[in-house]
Amino acid sequence: MTVDAWNDVVAILEDAVGPGRVSPAAALIVGRGEVPVFEHAAGVSGLPGRESGCNAATIFDLASLTKPLVTAAITLDLIARGRLYFDTRVADVLPTFAAGGDERRLAVSVRHLLRHDSGLPAYQRYFEGFAADAPAGASDAAARRQRMFDLAIAEPLERDPRSGSVYSDIGFLVLGALVERVAGARIDELAGERIFGPLGIEDATFVETHEGPSEDLAARCATTGPCEWRGGTVHGVVQDENAFAMGGVATHAGLFATARSVHRLVAEWVGASAGRGLVLDRRLVGHAWNRSASAAGAAPSTWALGWDTPTPGASSAGSRIGPGAVGHLGYTGTSIWIDPSRRVHVVLLTNRIAYGRDSAAVRALRPRLHDAVFAALDRAR
Repeated sequence: MTVDAWNDVVAILEDAVGPGRVSPAAALIVGRGEVPVFEHAAGVSGLPGRESGCNAATIFDLASLTKPLVTAAITLDLIARGRLYFDTRVADVLPTFAAGGDERRLAVSVRHLLRHDSGLPAYQRYFEGFAADAPAGASDAAARRQRMFDLAIAEPLERDPRSGSVYSDIGFLVLGALVERVAGARIDELAGERIFGPLGIEDATFVETHEGPSEDLAARCATTGPCEWRGGTVHGVVQDENAFAMGGVATHAGLFATARSVHRLVAEWVGASAGRGLVLDRRLVGHAWNRSASAAGAAPSTWALGWDTPTPGASSAGSRIGPGAVGHLGYTGTSIWIDPSRRVHVVLLTNRIAYGRDSAAVRALRPRLHDAVFAALDRAR
């Protein structure tokens, strides 16, 4: 693939970094299976006042990419091992979910949580009921974590299950509590044992807030952004307030990784879809990505199981991506888009909220960059 085919991509990415633009740092990888066909990094990262050039070793707070890359993946792993099913009812694993007399809750299943049509609301500011400092130690972190799960499990439904999809952090907190109950281990331990270890991934981790980041992670991490609740700029620990309040190891956010590690995690999903996965099952990935098969009888939605699909005419994946694509966004400015028709995936990591929580410049960058990527791929063919 010629360098010239990627000039537009490089120019767009370079133009996106710097004060007043999208973010201080950006890392892009375009992969075909396990092979990176193009990668580029721009901007600066590292400890404030000691920044250096963003590169392949830069670590980003992935925010909600945690949902598909860890929580959904572990869910599929448990299903493959016969310990869980898509149609397992939440109340059968977490009996307190059915408390309160709302009989609709009895119908909510793992499938509904993955597809964001459980009826749970999108978000609650649970963190406001927690101290804004880090837990005092492991036992305090464990207590806060359980309290966060309990709040999510008790959250009232806003609407009938399957009546419509509303992207829900709360749903993935409930799913995480369910997965951990079934597996008998914490999500970070499960990810290390069942995903990161077998795939040989070393630069993907959760940061426990009572310990803080390692010296290496802090030096390599892109600063995330301001947090009014904590009263400062976040660097090296999770930005998401609910995830921070529960100690950093969450099931809706909290994963840190390099673009290359994200590429390897995505390549496992892509490989599994073709029967070449090391840890994921082909049939389960196919079912999760098949929007119509995974949502029989439910209201129309862009959501598959654990993954979004392009919104026609308004997708962050741009206008050139195939109609069978799946992807996911992260609040901190991260994204994944996978085009099975081209056998290609695109990983874009930025720290866009370093320029303010309301910074929306990434919305224009994403489709423009993806269109340039797919144009380069098509020219190269």
